[in-house]
Amino acid sequence: MPIEPVHVVEVARDGQPRLARVNPLRRWVKGGEGGHEPIVWQNGRFLDDGGRELPLAAVPQYIRDDVARHVPTHTPETAPAYLRACPVVVNGVPCDRPVLSTEFEAHLV
Repeated sequence: MPIEPVHVVEVARDGQPRLARVNPLRRWVKGGEGGHEPIVWQNGRFLDDGGRELPLAAVPQYIRDDVARHVPTHTPETAPAYLRACPVVVNGVPCDRPVLSTEFEAHLV
């Protein structure tokens, strides 16, 4: 299974993009005699850089310990911002100003 996008945004019924899912992602580089090998952790699985799942025995213990100590999480504030037109009408004139989703509440005030 390939590496999934970190933020999956889908269009809601009202036509506005909404954050549907977050796939936390962590990356390490394992060095060795044969060169450097990237290791990716996503959704509880270890993958190589091409998205192929790695057997647990191929993942160094220090990387497994790091994931166990620092479980990747997210908060809604980490979602990507998007532009939307302000729907407010003042004195019969629509605002229609493009506002970042992260600033929309402040704009309405």
